Amino acid sequence: MVMTSRTWGLSAHEAVKPPAPDPSWPKNRERYHDLRVYERRGWSHDEVIDEWRSFTPRQLKILEAGQEAP
Repeated sequence: MVMTSRTWGLSAHEAVKPPAPDPSWPKNRERYHDLRVYERRGWSHDEVIDEWRSFTPRQLKILEAGQEAP
């Protein structure tokens, strides 16, 4: 997968606040990401960066918590 700024923000966003499942979404992960990135296609660069800045710190906390021994 080619990581674009839209993909980075999306990945952070979905790790923190996953969307409700939608049966009409593609089952193939690549096509799913294409769909979700397309939803952001009209966003300005600033909007994409704002999403990334909002959700990435929380995504990192989730990833760090997963590294702790049970």
